[in-house]
Amino acid sequence: MHGQRGLAHELARNPLLVATAAGLVGHSLALNPPSLVLPVLDRIGNASIAMGLMTVGAGLQICGIHREWRLTA
Repeated sequence: MHGQRGLAHELARNPLLVATAAGLVGHSLALNPPSLVLPVLDRIGNASIAMGLMTVGAGLQICGIHREWRLTA
């Protein structure tokens, strides 16, 4: 039971899950952000795919890539 509580705590601290839940709650309550914030949110939304790809790329292990290069060289 302690391990599951730790998992739930980690999931609750995950910023991606918290932001997704906040967005779903805001959408279901028909909340609209102020018009002053909309351009900023639009730019962040447009950059989110690129930022996600950069995050995944930063998580790659360089030693694993070198091992693959040796097999193809």
